[in-house]
Amino acid sequence: MAHQVFKKLHQLATGQTAKNVYIATFGNGLNATLGFVSTIIVSRVLGPAGFGIFSIAFGVFMSASKFTDLGVNYGMSRFVSKNSKAIWQPYAKYSLIVKLGLTLVVSIVGLLLSNHLAVSVFNKPELTNLLSWSFLALLGIMLLDFYTALAQALGKFVTSVSIQMVTGIIKLAVLGFLLYLSRLTTFNSYAVYLAVPLFGAVVGHFLINGNYMKSKVDGTVSKQVLGFSAWMGVGIFISAIAGNLDTFMVGAKLSAFDTGIYAAANRLTSAVSLLASGVGTVLAVRASSFSEQKHLLPFLKKTLLLSLMFLVVGAVLWVLSTPIIILTVGEAFVGSILLFKVLLLSALFSAAKSAFSANFFGHDKPQYFAFSAILSTVVIAFGNSFLIPLYGALGAAYVNLITSVLMFVFSLVFLRIFVSYGHKSTG
Repeated sequence: MAHQVFKKLHQLATGQTAKNVYIATFGNGLNATLGFVSTIIVSRVLGPAGFGIFSIAFGVFMSASKFTDLGVNYGMSRFVSKNSKAIWQPYAKYSLIVKLGLTLVVSIVGLLLSNHLAVSVFNKPELTNLLSWSFLALLGIMLLDFYTALAQALGKFVTSVSIQMVTGIIKLAVLGFLLYLSRLTTFNSYAVYLAVPLFGAVVGHFLINGNYMKSKVDGTVSKQVLGFSAWMGVGIFISAIAGNLDTFMVGAKLSAFDTGIYAAANRLTSAVSLLASGVGTVLAVRASSFSEQKHLLPFLKKTLLLSLMFLVVGAVLWVLSTPIIILTVGEAFVGSILLFKVLLLSALFSAAKSAFSANFFGHDKPQYFAFSAILSTVVIAFGNSFLIPLYGALGAAYVNLITSVLMFVFSLVFLRIFVSYGHKSTG
């Protein structure tokens, strides 16, 4: 019995999926480390108030970048991964054209609304200039996301890691150079974060040499991509709002100082989410190659194993919470310690959910992503409306944790229904 268990674990640890997970984990771990150091530099130099303004603007930038996708990357990944050894180029070309159109629309609308968002929504006029530049810089982050997703869909995880690595190294190097020159202001540091994705996109363009823009796109390609992306698009549209809604609501209801305290804890715990995202991407691409229900149960065993791994990592970080805050962002952010602990728990539940949600991606269940995004947005919006006035930034952290736990439970329930339905269908 013990020999069989050991043999099964060995197979799970040495299979192709595991190898891709190792690559993605290493890449995302390195990228998380680079981002971690960049966050330390920026937060220490700007202080809580300056970092609060920086974080609101960057949150708007990242949310706006999701509107330039609306599920297209997922649709492309779904069909490129299925046709990676055949004709995948039309799917990539069509997806890029759609994303370019979306980027143009979002950029124009965002520029028109920048002043309104800064003054009327966040009550911080000093945000106006940063928000305007955010919408002007959307092309770079859109292209970076596109090439990263395309590389992963083709199974080129080393290429995907390389793109992210170059982006992180350039960002850290420029921030370090500005720090050396004592020229690291809120605007300069933010400009680095906006400009660097374009360099990563250029690297991705040359590493993925598929001549896909010369391919011919027919109605079948557009129908497949948009058909799968529709439900995903609903989910991403909602998550674009929900993704940074906690930071936005803290920024709108509290001071820049309190926003910086919350944002620092949130950014530090995002390293766990980044690792989970990389693992989830590998699992999603792997799941896309499955065509039958019988593949689901063996795949679930792998996702359970990965979820347990995240719990071990989280336990270590929890014990080290105080020194992590003091030694990284500094004593000025001592108010972030309790927030870090709560948000770390939230990140662990999100990580476990990411592993399980890959199953829905591979079995044509994009409705899950739409329903989960709507549910999380409702909980975040209503929860923060009640708890932030009562508990300040800690209230937002509590809502973040509650949302992650609910989404984890929702994923398990949805998966249970899916498995039960699958067994009945095949029985």
